[in-house]
Amino acid sequence: MISERLIKIIDARLPRKGAFTYLEEKTGISARSWGHAYNRRSVPGIEHIEAMGALFPEYAYWIMTGKTIPEAGQTSPDLEQLEELKRTVNEA
Repeated sequence: MISERLIKIIDARLPRKGAFTYLEEKTGISARSWGHAYNRRSVPGIEHIEAMGALFPEYAYWIMTGKTIPEAGQTSPDLEQLEELKRTVNEA
């Protein structure tokens, strides 16, 4: 579900404190609207989806489909975390 993917991006890429204010500054969508979408009080609108895709273009395909194309630079927070874990293990 797209709303879950937006939440995952917020959790992975933005600081806990001030995340919605940051999103408001970057997207023009109110912090309150971002907060409602994050807390599942409302369904994110197309404006949220487009804004998140513009802010994090590497996630655009994943936001819409739930799939990644790493060779094309289309990833997800989970895939990035997995790659980071692999790098850490290989360096140890």
